[in-house]
Amino acid sequence: MTCKMMRSFVLLSITASSVSGFIGAFQKRSRHHHVRIQNTATGNQIETLIENGDLDSAIRYMEQTESVSPSLGAKLLNAAVTLEPYEIQPTNNNDKTIRDPIGGGLYEPSDLAGPVAANKGSNARMVSPLQEQRLVQCYTLLKEKISGVGLFGSADMNALPLPSKGGCSIEQLEMATELPLSAFRPNLATANLYWLGGAAACALEVLLSRALHISPQPLFFATFAAGIVDQALGGGASEKIMWTLNPSQADRVLRHEAGHLLVAHMLGCPVQSVSLGAWDALTKSNALDGNSGGIMGAGTSFFDPELNAASLKGRVTRSVVDRYSVVVMAGIAAEALCFGDSEGGSDDERALQIFLSQTVQTNVNIPEQARWAATNALLLLRGQKEAYERLVTVLQNKGSRDIGQIIMALEGYDVDSTVKS
Repeated sequence: MTCKMMRSFVLLSITASSVSGFIGAFQKRSRHHHVRIQNTATGNQIETLIENGDLDSAIRYMEQTESVSPSLGAKLLNAAVTLEPYEIQPTNNNDKTIRDPIGGGLYEPSDLAGPVAANKGSNARMVSPLQEQRLVQCYTLLKEKISGVGLFGSADMNALPLPSKGGCSIEQLEMATELPLSAFRPNLATANLYWLGGAAACALEVLLSRALHISPQPLFFATFAAGIVDQALGGGASEKIMWTLNPSQADRVLRHEAGHLLVAHMLGCPVQSVSLGAWDALTKSNALDGNSGGIMGAGTSFFDPELNAASLKGRVTRSVVDRYSVVVMAGIAAEALCFGDSEGGSDDERALQIFLSQTVQTNVNIPEQARWAATNALLLLRGQKEAYERLVTVLQNKGSRDIGQIIMALEGYDVDSTVKS
């Protein structure tokens, strides 16, 4: 099974999923930045390091600390997922180094392995392999240093409810999930609502123009212009209107993304961010400064360290393909589990098809792989029903902005928001 060179910072959303090449260089520190590590450090000292933008030192101190509080763990995670612009700074020998404002030091460009801009433009944010490796360390530390944190990486790919070697027929899916195949087939009900909403708006404009004895054309033009602006901003305004009229749709999207997040977490894929829709991404104060993981609509941003490593070798193992497949299909599985059917997820299916047929160029039977992945995702969610409901509750009550708070709630801890408003 071969693959194209890719860097697996996976943006899993209702609209897109992308995979590309990865090179990690976290351990090699530049000669321009040296940190003296003490044997122990208090929580306040670690917190001060995080607040001062010296995350690498905070991690080193935390590695030598017996335990940390869930609140401090949430702060560490929020700092790790923050994306900041890299500053190219000249040195005395006219060489160039890159300042990492989150890690807290200067690095050789080779240490960062060519960071990739999340958004093009003068204020482009960078997502580097260094940041990805740091995020892996933070999730690992949470599991090691906080008592009771055990869901991250708890699902073994070699011990999934339905083994991959046996495939998955329609009968196997229906028997294992106790749901019909139709429950996993996304329908276009939501898209039809938008068309109906547009038609209703046009009808109201005609009636209004007649009542006011004016031409409807200015109203049509204003509506068209507003639609263009709305689409340029990700469709947040129209989505907000539709979800206000139909609140159940917002709940469905939330539970869809909660499925992606929980399954990724259980399979050991660090989650960087989650967005509960275009309006959520648009109105988050950090959505425009790169902290949303590049998500413009509903979506969950995660990456798979093993997929990164496998891409460098030019070969992706079956277990890596299976893990990606399960996470991708987890949103559809969550809807099927909660509602008995699925409306979102057509783009997830498309992302899986592209990944299997083009990115890794595998000969896996795609429909069978999708059924197998959806079955295992649903069974994983069903087996962690309490954790899933905790996740849904924190997303409903606290929103998607504070990923540290979300992960701690998922693990069973209720911590206050650690993100400054």
